[in-house]
Amino acid sequence: MIKGDTVLDAFYDRLTSNAENLALKFGDTEISYQQLDELSNRVSHHLIAKGVSPETLVPICISNPLDMVIGIWGILKSGAAYVPIDSDFPADRIKYMITDSGANLVIADSTLSTFIAATEGKTVVLSDNNWDETKDSPATASPVKVSGNQVAYVIYTSGSTGQPKGVVLEHMSLLHYLKGLSNTLPFHTFKSYALGISLAADHVNTLLFSSLLSGGELHFF
Repeated sequence: MIKGDTVLDAFYDRLTSNAENLALKFGDTEISYQQLDELSNRVSHHLIAKGVSPETLVPICISNPLDMVIGIWGILKSGAAYVPIDSDFPADRIKYMITDSGANLVIADSTLSTFIAATEGKTVVLSDNNWDETKDSPATASPVKVSGNQVAYVIYTSGSTGQPKGVVLEHMSLLHYLKGLSNTLPFHTFKSYALGISLAADHVNTLLFSSLLSGGELHFF
């Protein structure tokens, strides 16, 4: 059963029992729930030190899906909201989304030249070398208390009829959706989940959060 008012509450509710279990896998790289928690804690502390505050919108674009999840979780733990961006988007669309979000800071990896070029004037936090930039930040939990009415993420529409528009989703709305879904589909009985598409797609969140909140293994292809 999913408990709490935020996706973070639900994650922490199961963390102790899942700590050593596999959370994420991509190729030969595996990350346990404990490792995901500690790595994302470091990201959250680093973001807070950079001036990120509750409900700040943080665009994120990382080629490695494991680092993308760590970054998303770190953003949420800082109290901010993530804005997932696909590196395959056209340069003008990427720049529009970053500008429209009002972001002063973005998260990326240095291989994404198109995305990096669109971040001119913004602070860029890099996930390179296993989040080396955040290694000196604490692995303990963020001091920020996140509430259910805070924004969790902003997903941009395709913009097929004009400019892309940001759709806002709060923690409570996301959790209500996941709880309703779990009443229909017994996620707690599923061990493995698979994703082979961009984490910038809205429907991906169904698998991402269902897996991590039920103690499942999320495999990326």
